[in-house]
Amino acid sequence: MNRDRDVIREPTDEDYKWATQDMNKDRDIVLELGGCWHERISSRLCSCGFVPTGFEIIESHISYNNPDFTSDVGKVQLLREMEKREDWSEFLHSILEDHTNDGNDATGIYFNVPDSWIMLHLFSINLILDTTGKLQDAAWEWLRKEAAELNDQL
Repeated sequence: MNRDRDVIREPTDEDYKWATQDMNKDRDIVLELGGCWHERISSRLCSCGFVPTGFEIIESHISYNNPDFTSDVGKVQLLREMEKREDWSEFLHSILEDHTNDGNDATGIYFNVPDSWIMLHLFSINLILDTTGKLQDAAWEWLRKEAAELNDQL
């Protein structure tokens, strides 16, 4: 019997670094999309103004309200939030350009319709089912690029 496999190890500095990077990306995405990122201001106050009462714990409020865009639920939530943007199709095109050349991501079918583009896309199974944050990374990188281009125009 392999005892090492049965032992839960303590998180390493690398584990904390990885988790913090993902959380920072989640925060950046939420703020860029105009949402509210919840952070502890004090032991009894969240950045959104929430003050816990009774047995409520501020950490529970924060973890419940802040998305994790690398989780299954978070990926769907991220796609829904990105879909609300006027430039949704540009985001999808960027995903296609960036993630269809790695061998097994996706194929796209495009139809030119007067006054609009409709993209029927067999969406990237690899991108959606990925557990390492590829979709989060794609949205984060794209939103940062869009914000930088907007700032350059100002």
